[in-house]
Amino acid sequence: MRAQVALVLYALLVATLFIPGTSPQDIQPRNSRFTTDELHELLGVETLDGTIIRGGTLIFHEEGKKRNAIWNTHATDLLQRGSGRNPGDYIAGPAIFVPDAEMES
Repeated sequence: MRAQVALVLYALLVATLFIPGTSPQDIQPRNSRFTTDELHELLGVETLDGTIIRGGTLIFHEEGKKRNAIWNTHATDLLQRGSGRNPGDYIAGPAIFVPDAEMES
C-alpha cells in the first residue's frame, strides 16, 4: 500500500531525475504539475520524503537508507550544497529535484 502523501508539486521549470549509476535526466510532469502518484511511479517507490533546498524541492525514497538502496551521488551532492545539512547525510535510491516548486498540503 502506498503511503498517503498530501503533496502536490507545481513545476515551473524542467525537473531532474537522479537514478544511482546513471546521468541526471530532465523530466516534465504529464500535465501542468507532478502528482503524488506520478512521483511514486517515477521513483519506483512506495514512500516519499522531500526536503526544501536552495532553489527547489528534492523528493526521494523515504526509506532508501533503511533498505540499503544505492548511494545517489548526484542527489547527495545537491542536498549538501543546497541545504547545509550534516555533511554525513546522503540520499539512497532515486530522487527528483523540482526547481522553484510550490508544495501544498
